[in-house]
Amino acid sequence: MLRRFFGFSIIVVALVGCARDDTASAHPRENGDPKDGVAPRPAVISPAAQPYKVVAVSAGGTITGTVDFDGTPPSPQVVRPTSDANVCGNSIVAKNVTMSGAHVAGAIVWLTDIRSGKAFPLERRSELTNDNCILDPFVQVMTTASTLNVSNDDRALHTNRFINVGTGQIAAVAPFNDDGEVVPVDRLNEPMEVEVVCEQHPWTHAWIAVLDHPYYA
Repeated sequence: MLRRFFGFSIIVVALVGCARDDTASAHPRENGDPKDGVAPRPAVISPAAQPYKVVAVSAGGTITGTVDFDGTPPSPQVVRPTSDANVCGNSIVAKNVTMSGAHVAGAIVWLTDIRSGKAFPLERRSELTNDNCILDPFVQVMTTASTLNVSNDDRALHTNRFINVGTGQIAAVAPFNDDGEVVPVDRLNEPMEVEVVCEQHPWTHAWIAVLDHPYYA
């Protein structure tokens, strides 16, 4: 079964103008410090009951397809920064949904409930960048036991928090004091849906699908 990354679906729902907001800022943890995390939310990725096993695959198959948007795509969201205007500017166009005709660019699909199969890629390193007070890429996938290099291209203070959507807990923190810094994050060691936020710039969001198998695209 193929599923689309839920974090992407959340952003589509929010931009279309539905009543609910599924970002971390809309779900504070009751009677708690924001640094302790937020309230748990429904997540489509959670730890598996059995570990994934690498086995020999003699006759593997291939799945091809596209993710199409049904309806009118949402317009880009215009954000008015409330801090660091000298770096962020007076407005930011957050084009969270990128279209190519009727196709959605940047969507993630993966196999569910697969517990054995091919080996992981040799290169297990991903990138996330603070650039002009937004996070790039907006949506990505990585595997457990990988390293995420989080960098800062802004001359501004950023504190990126990695929130496990299903538990609401902070999975990792990447603090920055100036541009040019790189912080490796290697604590995403179990399957989870992750929302990345910035403590200083609350409009900043990115989503990461962390999987414990290599069957994704």
